Amino acid sequence: MIDITTSKCIFCSKREGTEMYDAKIFHVTKRSTSGSTRQVAYEVKEFEIPICSICKETHKASEIKQVKIAFKYLITGIIAGIAAACFAIFLHDASYWCFFWFPLLGGMLLTILGNILGLNIYKEECRNSNVYPYKPELMNKHPLFAEIIKKGWSFKQPSA
Repeated sequence: MIDITTSKCIFCSKREGTEMYDAKIFHVTKRSTSGSTRQVAYEVKEFEIPICSICKETHKASEIKQVKIAFKYLITGIIAGIAAACFAIFLHDASYWCFFWFPLLGGMLLTILGNILGLNIYKEECRNSNVYPYKPELMNKHPLFAEIIKKGWSFKQPSA
């Protein structure tokens, strides 16, 4: 099935993989719909991927930066929502529910934007370090797994 015979890090292909990274790959075996209920059955294979310490640190640092960006956008969205609520209440006699809905919506929207921006920064940092990024949607494009992906397997867990 998945036989990684190399001891080299698959994220950079330059250094020896000093550690092993546990990975899962998924294959949908059955999908069914009954009325408004959808179900999916899938098979899971677990395997280990060799990774060097430099790539591991690059991934960790990039992921931390991605989370920090998303959190900053969340806080900015909440603050902008509070400011918009104040504006709506004091200048337009809006309901006090604005203090609930505006920060909630602002926080949600800017967190989504922060995640998108953070993922792009994560990919760029990995690219600048000549390290292949580890994210399910990106590992599906890794050349080492091209053949298995063509057979319907994916690093992303299926959902109904």
